[in-house]
Order: sequence, then structure tokens, then C-alpha cells
Amino acid sequence: MIHLSKSLSVGEELSTYIIDIFDELMYQNKKIVVVKNDSKSPKKWENLRKENLKQLFHLEVNEENLIGIAAGLNLVEYTPFVHISHPMDIRKMFDQLFISDWYVGKTLNILGLHSRLIDKQNEKNYTAEEDIALMAMIPHSIVCEAADHIQMAWIMKEFSQYPGIHYVRGNNKRVPNVYAKGSVFQLGKGNILCNGTDILMIVAGQFVFEALSIANHLKAYKISCEVIDMFTIKPIDHQMILDESSGKKQVITMENYVVIGGLSSVVECILAEYQISVSLKKIAVVKLLEQMTPSQQEAGLAIQTIAQIILENYRK
Repeated sequence: MIHLSKSLSVGEELSTYIIDIFDELMYQNKKIVVVKNDSKSPKKWENLRKENLKQLFHLEVNEENLIGIAAGLNLVEYTPFVHISHPMDIRKMFDQLFISDWYVGKTLNILGLHSRLIDKQNEKNYTAEEDIALMAMIPHSIVCEAADHIQMAWIMKEFSQYPGIHYVRGNNKRVPNVYAKGSVFQLGKGNILCNGTDILMIVAGQFVFEALSIANHLKAYKISCEVIDMFTIKPIDHQMILDESSGKKQVITMENYVVIGGLSSVVECILAEYQISVSLKKIAVVKLLEQMTPSQQEAGLAIQTIAQIILENYRK
């Protein structure tokens, strides 16, 4: 059962929580290892329990070799988590991931933290928007996007218990807490965060908080919005999409990556397959951007911009 946070206070960057989560997982299971190659990692890694340091592999190798090493660790019965700093790394390691891990039936968990939409201007960073699409292409993979550290912790613990290829991404900037401690989720099941009768918003990751804010904003225009946190993008909750889109005037999807192959594409396929007659508006990155991390305003994904787009489309 989920519980929404009573306070939308902004916590620390997700990377700091991640280290605490790994510390707990490695303490509970000595077969869990973390493989990473980020030279700019937070110093908090040094605060791992001493007995857990042997389970941390900080290697100065490229992404393809990182995946190969993780596959080798799984071969000797370890459960590897590959910690990457940028979703672009998925593009670099994809062939190796497919051949060395999925094709031979290995287990591998990948955690990707990104900062591709930021509030500050002129901050350079490497970015890519196709990581969700690539990971979803791997047969039987599980692909998630976490809204906050509470959900991220649950997903990582859940991944550690299952065989196969798993990917979870999260926004590394400081984000509001959506869920309260003790929330329990279910892979493959969406979460209805607020009910509505006019518009259905299907979102994941950082856009969960944004969608709740937009739904509250549209109340002033007498528009009732339902918000679903579809944190498991693969396998997706088909039945919830069908049930909750029924009777709605419009379905909105929001995602901070390329529009092809992600959440919106899956929702679109489901609505088409079951011949659901409802207007669908996809809000996403419509083209691959340069190696300059844009602000949300520049990318056209700021809350005010999205709210205006939804309002204009609803009035048509």
C-alpha cells in the first residue's frame, strides 16, 4: 500500500540516498556487489560499512567493459548492480549488455541517475534521451523510473531478489518527496495518486510531482485530473490504463526523454490495440538534444508550459 508524503519538502540529491540503500543491501546480502566507473562520485561512498567496501568495485574502465565485468561477477553467483551517472551510458554499453548478459541468461541490475532537466542555465553535461527505449527492447527486461528516494529504495530492493535484466532511472537533482516512508509498491502495477473525471495523466519519475502540481493548478479552470504514477514502464499496467482512460476526455503522458519508445509509445499502443477512442497528448522530448543539458523551460517541459499545453488542448 502506498502513502503520499504529507510534506512536499525537497530532500537531498538522489545519489546520496542511493549510497545508503546500497549500504543496507550489501550488509544484508554479501552476494550483492556494486560496479561503477564514475570518477566524480560523492565522497559519501567512503561512509559505507567497512565490511561492505569489499563489495564495491570502482573501476577505471569504459562502459562496455564495466558490463563485461558485471557479467563475470554474476557468473560466480554474485548479484551485480551497475551504477551509471548518465543515461547516455546505456547507449555505449547496449551491445555488450545484450550479448554478455541477456543472451546467456545473466542477472544484472542497472541504476541510472540523470540530471538532464535542470533549473540552472548554462550547465554543461552529457545527456541522452533514448535509454528507456533501448532497455525496453531487451526481452523480459524490467524497466522502472523512480519518483523519489522512497520509491527508488523499494525498486532496488525488489530488483535484488529477481533474476534477469533490470533498469531503473531517477533524477539526480533534489526533488520533492512524493511518497511517505513505509510505502509498498508492486512491479507492473500503476499507482492512482489522485482521482479525476476529465483528464487522465500517466507519468513516471520526476513528472509525478509535476503532474500533481498541474492537476491542482487546473482545478481553478474546473478541470478534474486523475494522476497515475506508472513507475513500471515495462511490464506496464495494461488493465489500469484501459480502466482509467474510460470516460476521460483526454489522456496525457509526460516523460523527460525521447517520445519514441518510452511511456507514451506504450500507452499509445494499448489504446490503439483495444480501440479506446480518446484523445492522447504526448508531452516529451521530441528530438535528441545536444550535449548541453537544457533547463526544463528550454526543453518545453516546465510545469507552466505543460499546464498551458494541456489547457489549450482540452479546450479544442
